[in-house]
Amino acid sequence: MNNAISKVKEYLEEAELEKIAKTLIVPSHDEKVRVYLRFHKEPVTLFGEDRADRRARLRKVMALCKKQDKPVYPPKEDESEDESPIDRTLKGTEELRQARLFIAHDCIPRSNARLADEKALYDSYKADEKSFILSEIDKRRQLRFELAKITPYGSQSGFQRPVSAVNFHPDQDVLAAADWSGTISLFDQNTLEKVASSSEHNGKVTGVVWGDNVLASGAQDGRILLHDSSLNQVAVLSGHTSRVAKLDFHPTKKYLASAGFDEVWNLWDCEKTTCLLSQPGHSKPLYTVSFHPDGNLLLSGGLDGIGRIWDLRSGKSIMVLDGHLREIYSSGWSFNGYNCFTGGADNNVLVWDLRQGLKSHEIPAHHNIVSDLHVTRDFIITASYDQTVRFWDSDTWELLQSIQTGDKVLSVDYKSTLLGLGRWDRTIDIYC
Repeated sequence: MNNAISKVKEYLEEAELEKIAKTLIVPSHDEKVRVYLRFHKEPVTLFGEDRADRRARLRKVMALCKKQDKPVYPPKEDESEDESPIDRTLKGTEELRQARLFIAHDCIPRSNARLADEKALYDSYKADEKSFILSEIDKRRQLRFELAKITPYGSQSGFQRPVSAVNFHPDQDVLAAADWSGTISLFDQNTLEKVASSSEHNGKVTGVVWGDNVLASGAQDGRILLHDSSLNQVAVLSGHTSRVAKLDFHPTKKYLASAGFDEVWNLWDCEKTTCLLSQPGHSKPLYTVSFHPDGNLLLSGGLDGIGRIWDLRSGKSIMVLDGHLREIYSSGWSFNGYNCFTGGADNNVLVWDLRQGLKSHEIPAHHNIVSDLHVTRDFIITASYDQTVRFWDSDTWELLQSIQTGDKVLSVDYKSTLLGLGRWDRTIDIYC
């Protein structure tokens, strides 16, 4: 009996410490983690301990100090009572203010339409629960059947270096592909015949995305190039001081977001070809950015293993996605509006819930880096260096289908019934 009581007390104490730990700000830089451990007179490192383990240990130590009313944070260096507080607010321009107003008004009808669809779905469920459940079962069975029929449609080689980005044109039968040599090519998605090519970038191209008949590309030279549908250059967006990684267009196609290795993400006005915002907030290079389907939020993730959700209407970081043990390389949003996804070098895809502000699920997706992911209404597609592409149910996160490819997969895109892949062996594949 006493043993059971002591176990209950231990469990309650652990739960209380975990609750306290969630309220603390724990540094993500390993050097700062070591400084904090020295301050608390704890070993700087333990045998077999990596950076993630060390940070988790520091979190527990800080939570215990907080519970015991001991100092949690080390004193700031060169702190002076006469020193006035520093204003760290980013001063925005009038163009940025107008963009925030436009985004705030534009997202309302899109949000209303999404909520109306959700309400209609809920009403149909309440009207006849049994019929609704049976129809959902049939829908999932049919989805599995269709995905099981996916077969290779065609393949095209000839790239000089690994194919790092692929993206289908939303309205035309065109697939854009880019590789690490700086070359961008357009292919007919039906015949895989090359229809255009451009080598205006210097270095690796990591991001390629279509807007309204405009193709944006970002590369190691720090530039973002805008091309027309024939790959003629129409504009150059200069603002990053280092490599540009992945890109994403706002739902209106009026704005473009870019992730940079200079530890900031930029917001661009594509019509005026100007940089509206250069937003810091990460401690290491950024790799991925994704707009919310409504257009009012943006998700950023990078090599610090941390994701952030930004409210574009106010400019504030409203949620920190701290759950990956290693770098974040891919991200996306669910069409339900409250779930988002991050894939990283820890081989996992994490599902986040904006309503709770927490990680809701962890998908052990692959055996190597999750290099890219794509979200549809019915499933999530993940690509990995383990040479597989996998389909996951967007509601239950169950594995629906797994495709074995011939080499590491760097990029994935999906349109209608076509699946496009960019591979390490300098090849693009299309499945249907």
